[in-house]
Amino acid sequence: MQRIYACAVAVILGLGGAASAADVVPEQKSKGVTITIGAEGRFSPSYEGSNKYDWMVLPLFDIRPMGTPARFHSPRDGFGVTAFESGKFTAGPVLHLEFARRSKRNSALNGIEDVKLAYEIGAFAEYWAFDWLRGHAELRKGFAGHHGTILDLALDVVMPAPGALTLSAGPRMRVSDSSGNHRYFDISPAESIVSGLPAYSTNGGIRSIGVGTQVIKQWNPEWATHAFMEYDRLVGDAADSPLVAMRGTSNQITFGAGFAYSFDILDKK
Repeated sequence: MQRIYACAVAVILGLGGAASAADVVPEQKSKGVTITIGAEGRFSPSYEGSNKYDWMVLPLFDIRPMGTPARFHSPRDGFGVTAFESGKFTAGPVLHLEFARRSKRNSALNGIEDVKLAYEIGAFAEYWAFDWLRGHAELRKGFAGHHGTILDLALDVVMPAPGALTLSAGPRMRVSDSSGNHRYFDISPAESIVSGLPAYSTNGGIRSIGVGTQVIKQWNPEWATHAFMEYDRLVGDAADSPLVAMRGTSNQITFGAGFAYSFDILDKK
């Protein structure tokens, strides 16, 4: 429930990935807003480095000026708000959540302390080099749960396809300082005694590399559905953590699917 609640709080600030599926919006001269609501189910690792999976459901919400198409987002994007726009470049504040890790939910965590829900805030920058190629970067600082610095990089090829489909795919990379890596991958001497795992301390560097793909189906201006898959491989100090190497896996896959419904509210003034 804590994971679902955290997602509900986050989506109020902006719509990630699939809820931006309503790309087809007819040009309108009337003033007002377009509201998008929906839901998405995700099947993802219980925690970063885990070989066990959990289901989660995310409510989706977005609001934008009427007559403007929703921007493309990948499921990996944080919850951002555009504050600056110049041509093909946009930037603004962003929020990202790292979910709690509970030892009672996974035997691999026996002897390892729980990890609280973490909030990361920072800024995103996005640039469309071509109509079909998007670069996206997020630099975030943890202010609750951890105090590390995280850099997420993504490149997406975004192409329309017959049947009102939008297809996208591209590489991802996550870089973290040592403080950000400590959250999931360190094992303290006290934890080592209780868990039986060797003590371990991570350094900073590239945490993971991967690839993501998404398909969006626009049934009409109101309804859209989507499905996606994100794959990450932990590397470096993160992959070498005994918690990953001995009790988990460096291969992290997330599947998801959902729907979005958009409707207009006219400004009668």
